[in-house]
Amino acid sequence: MYKFALVDDEIVFLKILDQKLSNILFEKHIEYHLSSFNQPTSFLKTLSQENYDIVFLDIDMPNENGIDIARRLRNIDHPPVVIFVTSKEKYMRDAFGMNVFAFIVKEKMNEELAPIMTDCLTYLEKNNVVTLKTNQGLHRFYFNDIICVYSEDRKIQVITHLEVFQIYQETLGSIVQKLNHPQFVSPNRGSIVNLRNVSNTRKGCITLEHTNHKEYISRERIKEFDRIFTNYVLGQRIYQ
Repeated sequence: MYKFALVDDEIVFLKILDQKLSNILFEKHIEYHLSSFNQPTSFLKTLSQENYDIVFLDIDMPNENGIDIARRLRNIDHPPVVIFVTSKEKYMRDAFGMNVFAFIVKEKMNEELAPIMTDCLTYLEKNNVVTLKTNQGLHRFYFNDIICVYSEDRKIQVITHLEVFQIYQETLGSIVQKLNHPQFVSPNRGSIVNLRNVSNTRKGCITLEHTNHKEYISRERIKEFDRIFTNYVLGQRIYQ
């Protein structure tokens, strides 16, 4: 299920956007939950309890505008896809460089909303989230929540920040393909680790944050793993 947040100080527009989005998602047979906020502060208070997949933000709002909120969203654990909406195209210039997914001009919403949603949903399916069949049913895993994937006794386990899942109808190879992102690396033939959670690689033993599980770097992959991990750490420092 995808979680949407609609943030706009115009209550009438919120209702229109809610209805149009609901129609589009219903036609696509997408499970969803929409939350609307006409006060930006009310939306911000929910971020400690909710992980939104897509956030529609009005750029021009009193007290706390959409650009300021988008900056804050970039620094949370699960940054959502941000789509700016505005009644004035001139505000779009101020938002360039914010790494938003798209802009929608309110007056053009009827023609712009559907194609943007199609692109956005396609993006989410290919980036940042993977859906796997688990012992608890179908589960959507955020990339940043995954600590490690490993195979033991022909069973594949996914360790997350909160719990461990057993995976069905997948091989380690198929999961590697789905986790096609630089932060995931295989230190050996039987596992995938998220570099975001690697705290130490001393003597070929990988210590992972938030879990007691350890992985080992196979002899033939030590040099390549060290190179990839070093580049990842340096890249994170540069980004920060």
